[in-house]
Amino acid sequence: MKPQKAGGPFVMEINEITIRDILVGDVWLASGQSNMETPIARLTDRFPEINVSDFNKIRYFKVPTQNTVESVRENIASGGKWFTGTASEVMNWTAFAYFYAVEAYEHTKIPQGMLVSSLGGSSIQSWVSQEHLKNFPDDIIDKQALSALNSSKLDQGRNLWNQKDFNDGNWEKAKVPGKWKDNGIRAKGTVWFRKNFELPASMDGKFARLYLGVMVDSDSVFVNGKFVGSTSYTYPPRKYDIPGGILKQGKKYDCHSADFQFRKR
Repeated sequence: MKPQKAGGPFVMEINEITIRDILVGDVWLASGQSNMETPIARLTDRFPEINVSDFNKIRYFKVPTQNTVESVRENIASGGKWFTGTASEVMNWTAFAYFYAVEAYEHTKIPQGMLVSSLGGSSIQSWVSQEHLKNFPDDIIDKQALSALNSSKLDQGRNLWNQKDFNDGNWEKAKVPGKWKDNGIRAKGTVWFRKNFELPASMDGKFARLYLGVMVDSDSVFVNGKFVGSTSYTYPPRKYDIPGGILKQGKKYDCHSADFQFRKR
């Protein structure tokens, strides 16, 4: 197509296919690691106006993660979708893309499209051209991939700690928040924490949200024996929704009201 004048929305008809709500404007490519992939949902507590965003003239597309090292692909196998900046779709955005698109649009009054190709925690090899990547020994790439695979798996064979009737009487006490080394933990592996708290009658069976801050390195969290969330790396502040029916009134309830697993690599 020839260059078009910025604006829209437009309708495109190709034979029997009709594509609606098309914008013409500036398109930006954003790539990188976790700072570029930070989800917008993580910032809503600090920027509540995101929840009522009404920017239809900004658009967002996230390139799906593709594990391909042999050659460049012409098509995206797992697909993808464009999202607007309106309240019903803005939670699909990454944070940097949203704030940049809003500021660029307010400055230019031209529709802004954010094409985001990023992967948090990705190795430098992922961003090196195929030609130059050949200079790296194969074992470096293989070890990197194996490490990432192993670190993403939880220890499935020792998960009795999250059961309601688990006896933790012989566990040592730990200071939370705190550093691993300050609690006498200097080896790599998996560590389990459990905490009891009193639940008022007004919260019995109610929906709740659990705030745990930032942890090193990854975690899986159970409340009263029920899994409520997991994060695979350090930086995100942990905010997990507790569905209705899990919380139970009582002092030192039988399943202790909160059972946490923090995994340290």
